[in-house]
Amino acid sequence: MPLRELVARRLPTVARDARLADVNRLFDEPHHHHVAVLDARGRPLGVISREELRLWPPPLPAPPLPELMSKAIIAVPASTTLAAASALMVRRKLDGVLVPLEPGYGCVVAADVVRWIASQP
Repeated sequence: MPLRELVARRLPTVARDARLADVNRLFDEPHHHHVAVLDARGRPLGVISREELRLWPPPLPAPPLPELMSKAIIAVPASTTLAAASALMVRRKLDGVLVPLEPGYGCVVAADVVRWIASQP
């Protein structure tokens, strides 16, 4: 199964120089669990997860977003199979993979893989 068929929704995105308050506002939406951080050309630099952000101690002032994001994520083509993406995630010890969509990006994480397996007859 290609990842484009598994990705349920697009990730919200922010620019590298966005404020932490902007990211927190995106996480106010219950279905947003990850936010992609993009460079000036719209390429992914990393991802901030709601869970990781909760674990971050609240220093004042807030650190720049690149200090908060996980860099251990890779973008793979939307045509990548679920099996290939899963193997890549295991080999590289990744939390997930970004999937380029038109427009924006989706994300597939281990929980998505488990949900898909569990839904199969």
